[in-house]
Order: sequence, then C-alpha cells, then structure tokens
Amino acid sequence: MATASVARILAGFDGVEIHGANTYLIQQFYSPNSNQRDDEWGGSRDNRARFPLAVLDITHKMARQYADDAFIIGYRFSPEEMEVPGIRFDDTMYLLEKLAARGVDYLHFSVGATLRPSIVDTSRCDAADREILRDAL
Repeated sequence: MATASVARILAGFDGVEIHGANTYLIQQFYSPNSNQRDDEWGGSRDNRARFPLAVLDITHKMARQYADDAFIIGYRFSPEEMEVPGIRFDDTMYLLEKLAARGVDYLHFSVGATLRPSIVDTSRCDAADREILRDAL
C-alpha cells in the first residue's frame, strides 16, 4: 500500500482513493463474514477495523513524507453486505467515524456490488465451473 501511494505521489497525482468497498481486500478484513481470523486483525469490530485504519495511516505517512499539503486522500466504502453476518450500517458508521478522526478529504459511497457476496462460494458448482472460476480468480 505504501509503495502504491508513493508511486502516485511521484507520478504527480493530486491524491489517492483507498478502495475499501465492493468486497475487495480492505472490506474483506472489515467484514465479519469474510474475516474469520482469530488474531488481532479479526473477531471484534475494533480488531476488524484495524486493517482499513492501518492502510489510511500508512497512506497519510507517505503523503506527509513525499507530497505537499494539497495532496488529497479519499476512502471508498460499501455501506452494507448481504450476508449474515455481514457489515451493517452501524458498522459502517463506526468505521467512518474512525476514518474521519484520522483524516480523510472525502468519502466515496459505493453500492456497485450490493448483490455480490464477499466470499465466492464454489461448493455448489460442478468441476467445470470451479475450473473457470479458479482461472478467473
């Protein structure tokens, strides 16, 4: 994450958007459905929030080190997940408050994949379908 931020800064970008939505990695860490870890990165909502907050923290660190004060940092999020358990609106508000306390210039509300589960379930696929999915992922 740090390398990606520095690359954008050195390329002259005006800012970066942290993609914590649409079932990608950052959202998967925050999701009680996809995050099945039992260490400091999983379990409680506080622990699951550690990864997105750590990504924001390192992005701020790189911006302070390599960019000027005009560099902007945004955060994209999906408000809820369809799974149970999954991210609910109160979980989202909790994370947004934590992000805002650390400083973000804007929030990008993204609902583009509301019907896509956070974990690809291949158990109901036949062998040919699993092979196609494996190659695609």
